[in-house]
Amino acid sequence: MSTNGLAWMTAILFWVGDVVLAVAAIPMWQGLVPPNRTTGFRVAATLADPELWYAINAVVGRNLLALAIAHALIVAALQATVMKRHLAVSALISAGVLGIGVIAISWHGHWLSSPG
Repeated sequence: MSTNGLAWMTAILFWVGDVVLAVAAIPMWQGLVPPNRTTGFRVAATLADPELWYAINAVVGRNLLALAIAHALIVAALQATVMKRHLAVSALISAGVLGIGVIAISWHGHWLSSPG
């Protein structure tokens, strides 16, 4: 496969991940995910209090959707500029943005759900 083809394949895989993340985030944001042990922002405080569950999941869902959109735009910018020549660097930048975003959203959710 050519470098150009590999760059497009990588971008498409990232975009598919962004769509999956957005599809998971929207019901959380809209309060459609009831408290459960498989989907949503699950910590002891949110599982114990349904009102807190919906409030925290609305914020986390909104933030995950924003992350998915921002990441898709970053991948598009990388694809248009440097991904064809520097695929590994572009993939690392993209994965780093996602990783940092997920960590920040997780931290924010924990912060919101902690008492005090």
